[in-house]
Amino acid sequence: MPLFYSPNNQPKKDTKLPTKQLANGDKPTSSEPKEGPYWSIMLEVSESQYKPVNHDTLLADSIQGLINTELLKPKDEIVSTYVRRFDHGYPTPSLERNGALDEILPYLQQKDILSRGRFGSWNFMLGIEAIDHIVSGAVELTLAYPDFVNSRANTERRLV
Repeated sequence: MPLFYSPNNQPKKDTKLPTKQLANGDKPTSSEPKEGPYWSIMLEVSESQYKPVNHDTLLADSIQGLINTELLKPKDEIVSTYVRRFDHGYPTPSLERNGALDEILPYLQQKDILSRGRFGSWNFMLGIEAIDHIVSGAVELTLAYPDFVNSRANTERRLV
């Protein structure tokens, strides 16, 4: 399994941390630090004029959502939390997105710029196909034919 973090930026194997709370909000039975293993969940919560967020209850609401989706059990121990808010995170796709991309992407490609991903074509996971296109001229199926790609099982590329 690939690691998406620096091994130099986390607790050492023998680190002991106290439990702050249980996922269900209960206080822990002990405040004595305990050994892990520890693992992390990172959430990204969107907010807009159409989808307001209660900042006072955001952390508790998010933890409850993790319980509701069974990513956490109510009695799971939480040793650390961190909340950060960005006023302007990144552009959110609109109903006009595809029409704009039909003009923008060919213009950029004429300049040898492949704009992909969250901030480019607003489609995730297109990097591998972009590299295949650069290296061998392969067609970027996910970008060009999303309905085709999403209507069948992926047998061409396995990322294991």
